Amino acid sequence: MDGHLTSMGWKGKPPTEDELRHAFAAYDRDHSGTVSALEVYQALRRLSWTAELSDVEEMFKNILGVPGDSLLNYEQFCKLMTSAILADEVRLRIRPGGSRQRVLTSGQVLNVRNVATDPRIGDESRTRYTLRGYDVMSLLLAPVVDREGNVIGLIELVNKEVTTPTSGDRLVRRNSEYGFSADDEKLLKMLCAHCAVFLRHLDG
Repeated sequence: MDGHLTSMGWKGKPPTEDELRHAFAAYDRDHSGTVSALEVYQALRRLSWTAELSDVEEMFKNILGVPGDSLLNYEQFCKLMTSAILADEVRLRIRPGGSRQRVLTSGQVLNVRNVATDPRIGDESRTRYTLRGYDVMSLLLAPVVDREGNVIGLIELVNKEVTTPTSGDRLVRRNSEYGFSADDEKLLKMLCAHCAVFLRHLDG
């Protein structure tokens, strides 16, 4: 294993000018006309992009030709975001001792109902989670296993959500304080099995 997983890219349609302008304004909080790698990373994480801060810094270098600690203006931000959204694939870092490595090496489901208190989550991981721009409360990871029993990938879910009714009959979504359930584990295992079949047919 080379320390990375390859994730399917979004391959979505290019963002509109209006979408990019609103995104830039949301993360240019000091109204300086520039954003940092951390702010770009947080913007991408909110859009379900799954790579790490260091990968965003690499994108600064590879796509824009600027150092990873640079501040981007609006035009550079647009180019970077569009490139990420249309990417064919994203490389996910596998950190020694991290949750992804645990699942890939053990071949077992990892259900973390409370990231803040679970002893399997180290302080370094908790620190990285705070950089994402949203609270990471629960995790559920399961391996994708081929017919020979080899782990060929994984699926990672973040933050189990529940809906609760309000006085006006509206439903409000919030993070579950109990995390992912045993039924969630079963459903994710089924999804992983379907993914393994799909990947086998791709190879065939």
